Amino acid sequence: MRIDFEIDENDEYQLQKLLNKANDGDAESQFVLGLLYIQGSLTPKNDTEAVKWLQQAAELGYSQAQCQLGNMFFSGVGEQKNDKTAAEWFRKSAEQNDFHGLYNYALVLHNGIGVEKNAELARKMYLLAAMQDNDSAQNDLGVMYFEGDGIDQNCRIAARLFHRAAALGNVNSFFNLGILYHEGQGLEQDFDLAEQYFSKAAELGHPDAEITLNELFESAF
Repeated sequence: MRIDFEIDENDEYQLQKLLNKANDGDAESQFVLGLLYIQGSLTPKNDTEAVKWLQQAAELGYSQAQCQLGNMFFSGVGEQKNDKTAAEWFRKSAEQNDFHGLYNYALVLHNGIGVEKNAELARKMYLLAAMQDNDSAQNDLGVMYFEGDGIDQNCRIAARLFHRAAALGNVNSFFNLGILYHEGQGLEQDFDLAEQYFSKAAELGHPDAEITLNELFESAF
């Protein structure tokens, strides 16, 4: 997660100033300090200290800290893995319309991780994140429409969502558009465009794109 202001890695004064503000209860400073401990910037990497500061900021209602703390519990970094606690922090972050919190809460709802599976609520969370140009949310919501997962299947809506996510550089959406163009689902069938999207996905490192391109090449002969 990006830090919104720059700190000179050699400036001990700025670190002390940040620490003083964090100790005085400033949530943003606590959040940034937590990230610095995660990244090992200015301070030695220390996941336990990261959790401590993120927890303080999260309890003060700082949405980005709530989401990042959820990530720590979800992955078990710096804290014992606890999917239920992670989902709860994602929910709190999502309730504040946080870009990442909405998406992470959608993920756990969609997959029933730490919470009861709820495809309809997951769809709503994906949509809210997608409206903030979260490309992963746009792609995953597109997959829900493509597969008819908890909602009526609609390949045209899926295609629109994949196009929006691809415009933001989402590698999975490039691959998914390749599938739609190749199969003519939600889009007019176009093998050339399918190859272009598969090629772009392969260029960006999609694990299945190169295999798919090879299969298409072999089937042409």
